[in-house]
Amino acid sequence: MAVTDPTAIGFSNNRGRTSADLLSQCYYRASALITRWNSLGGGQAALNVMSADIRNMGDRLMAAYEFCFRTEKIWFLLGASTLIPNTATAISDSSPGDGRPAITGAQENAVINRVVEFQNWLFSATESFTDAARNNAAAYNTVLQASNNGPATIAVSDAGNLINRCTELTANYQANANANLGTLLAVAVNPNQ
Repeated sequence: MAVTDPTAIGFSNNRGRTSADLLSQCYYRASALITRWNSLGGGQAALNVMSADIRNMGDRLMAAYEFCFRTEKIWFLLGASTLIPNTATAISDSSPGDGRPAITGAQENAVINRVVEFQNWLFSATESFTDAARNNAAAYNTVLQASNNGPATIAVSDAGNLINRCTELTANYQANANANLGTLLAVAVNPNQ
């Protein structure tokens, strides 16, 4: 029997799916950014051509982080883990006819795992996706430094640090035959935007 609780449906459609979109979009943009950076030879020459792209990537990662932070808090606040069991049970879709297949409880729980890992990564002392301590802001700061909220001029070292963060993100999502990316793409609506 499908999960029909309106709170669970609302969370799934508004937080879970949107988180999957934002995180998969970050992956695809990070992958493209790395490819372009490398094709231009990296360093100042690449930064001269790509500064707007670097800033946009920093902004994307910051926006995803902020959304994921709130999503995790709402997940626990609502007790969504009890409303949405980690099973193959479908969550009824409150937006029928928009082309999205019903998401299962297991898929929603997998997205929440990516949400938590994303936050862990940016606040880990070693840029680890599994470090739940979240006691170091160095990776977060390197992303913020390269975003539009950073200094007027991006230093090559800051651009390089952002490329390193992008490399970590893509490597995590590609691990185990793209398992982490797959959990996002299973429910994302607009992963390539």
